[in-house]
Amino acid sequence: MPDGIGLSFDQVRTLLIQAHKTTMSDDDPMLMLVTINNAFLGEYDKLLDRHNEALTAFLVDQAHEYLEVARVAAEAASGVGVIQETCRKHSAAVNVCQGNMKWLAAITAISALLNVAVFVGGALR
Repeated sequence: MPDGIGLSFDQVRTLLIQAHKTTMSDDDPMLMLVTINNAFLGEYDKLLDRHNEALTAFLVDQAHEYLEVARVAAEAASGVGVIQETCRKHSAAVNVCQGNMKWLAAITAISALLNVAVFVGGALR
Protein backbone atom coordinates (compact mmCIF):
# COMPACT_ATOMS: atom_id res chain seq x y z
CA MET A 1 0.00 0.00 0.00
CA PRO A 2 1.28 3.50 -0.72
CA ASP A 3 0.78 4.70 2.86
CA GLY A 4 2.34 1.58 4.38
CA ILE A 5 -0.91 0.43 5.97
CA GLY A 6 -2.44 -2.93 5.12
CA LEU A 7 -1.43 -5.70 2.73
CA SER A 8 -1.30 -5.69 -1.05
CA PHE A 9 -3.03 -8.41 -3.07
CA ASP A 10 0.33 -9.99 -3.83
CA GLN A 11 1.21 -10.07 -0.14
CA VAL A 12 -2.14 -11.74 0.63
CA ARG A 13 -1.60 -14.34 -2.11
CA THR A 14 1.92 -15.06 -0.84
CA LEU A 15 0.63 -15.38 2.71
CA LEU A 16 -2.12 -17.82 1.65
CA ILE A 17 0.36 -19.90 -0.32
CA GLN A 18 2.72 -20.09 2.64
CA ALA A 19 0.06 -20.80 5.27
CA HIS A 20 -2.52 -22.87 3.38
CA LYS A 21 -0.80 -24.03 0.20
CA THR A 22 -3.57 -22.41 -1.80
CA THR A 23 -3.68 -19.70 -4.46
CA MET A 24 -6.21 -17.02 -5.42
CA SER A 25 -7.12 -15.69 -8.79
CA ASP A 26 -7.30 -11.95 -9.51
CA ASP A 27 -11.10 -12.03 -9.53
CA ASP A 28 -11.53 -14.00 -6.29
CA PRO A 29 -14.24 -12.34 -4.13
CA MET A 30 -12.10 -12.90 -1.02
CA LEU A 31 -9.78 -10.15 -2.28
CA MET A 32 -12.64 -7.70 -1.63
CA LEU A 33 -12.06 -8.36 2.06
CA VAL A 34 -8.47 -7.22 1.62
CA THR A 35 -9.71 -3.93 0.14
CA ILE A 36 -12.28 -3.47 2.90
CA ASN A 37 -9.79 -4.31 5.66
CA ASN A 38 -7.17 -2.00 4.17
CA ALA A 39 -9.73 0.83 4.03
CA PHE A 40 -10.61 0.16 7.66
CA LEU A 41 -6.94 0.21 8.65
CA GLY A 42 -6.46 3.52 6.85
CA GLU A 43 -9.40 5.11 8.67
CA TYR A 44 -8.27 3.62 11.97
CA ASP A 45 -4.80 5.08 11.45
CA LYS A 46 -6.36 8.52 10.82
CA LEU A 47 -8.40 8.14 14.01
CA LEU A 48 -5.28 7.24 15.99
CA ASP A 49 -3.49 10.29 14.57
CA ARG A 50 -6.37 12.58 15.62
CA HIS A 51 -6.44 10.99 19.06
CA ASN A 52 -2.67 11.43 19.39
CA GLU A 53 -2.93 15.12 18.42
CA ALA A 54 -5.76 15.73 20.90
CA LEU A 55 -3.95 13.91 23.70
CA THR A 56 -0.72 15.78 22.99
CA ALA A 57 -2.54 19.14 23.04
CA PHE A 58 -4.26 18.21 26.32
CA LEU A 59 -1.00 17.17 27.97
CA VAL A 60 0.76 20.33 26.78
CA ASP A 61 -2.05 22.45 28.28
CA GLN A 62 -1.86 20.53 31.56
CA ALA A 63 1.92 20.93 31.68
CA HIS A 64 1.62 24.69 31.13
CA GLU A 65 -0.97 24.98 33.91
CA TYR A 66 1.21 22.94 36.26
CA LEU A 67 4.25 25.08 35.52
CA GLU A 68 2.27 28.27 36.11
CA VAL A 69 1.00 27.01 39.48
CA ALA A 70 4.53 25.95 40.44
CA ARG A 71 5.90 29.36 39.42
CA VAL A 72 3.28 31.20 41.49
CA ALA A 73 3.99 28.96 44.50
CA ALA A 74 7.74 29.49 44.15
CA GLU A 75 7.30 33.25 43.94
CA ALA A 76 5.03 33.22 47.00
CA ALA A 77 7.53 31.15 48.98
CA SER A 78 10.46 33.34 48.04
CA GLY A 79 8.78 36.69 48.55
CA VAL A 80 10.24 39.35 50.85
CA GLY A 81 7.22 39.14 53.16
CA VAL A 82 7.70 35.40 53.67
CA ILE A 83 11.39 35.86 54.40
CA GLN A 84 10.68 38.71 56.85
CA GLU A 85 8.02 36.64 58.63
CA THR A 86 10.43 33.72 58.95
CA CYS A 87 13.13 36.03 60.36
CA ARG A 88 10.63 37.51 62.84
CA LYS A 89 9.64 34.04 64.07
CA HIS A 90 13.28 33.04 64.35
CA SER A 91 14.10 36.20 66.32
CA ALA A 92 11.19 35.53 68.70
CA ALA A 93 12.41 31.95 69.22
CA VAL A 94 15.95 33.21 69.95
CA ASN A 95 14.56 35.73 72.48
CA VAL A 96 12.60 32.97 74.26
CA CYS A 97 15.74 30.80 74.32
CA GLN A 98 17.81 33.68 75.78
CA GLY A 99 15.17 34.30 78.46
CA ASN A 100 15.20 30.62 79.38
CA MET A 101 19.00 30.68 79.56
CA LYS A 102 18.86 33.65 82.00
CA TRP A 103 16.40 31.79 84.22
CA LEU A 104 18.56 28.65 84.13
CA ALA A 105 21.65 30.71 85.05
CA ALA A 106 19.77 32.31 87.97
CA ILE A 107 18.54 28.92 89.22
CA THR A 108 22.06 27.49 88.94
CA ALA A 109 23.53 30.47 90.87
CA ILE A 110 20.93 30.17 93.65
CA SER A 111 21.53 26.42 93.84
CA ALA A 112 25.30 27.00 94.12
CA LEU A 113 24.80 29.62 96.88
CA LEU A 114 22.53 27.26 98.81
CA ASN A 115 25.08 24.46 98.47
CA VAL A 116 27.84 26.74 99.78
CA ALA A 117 25.61 27.92 102.65
CA VAL A 118 24.74 24.37 103.63
CA PHE A 119 28.37 23.32 103.41
CA VAL A 120 29.57 26.31 105.48
CA GLY A 121 26.72 25.86 107.96
CA GLY A 122 27.59 22.17 108.34
CA ALA A 123 31.27 22.96 108.84
CA LEU A 124 30.57 25.55 111.57
CA ARG A 125 28.54 23.22 113.67
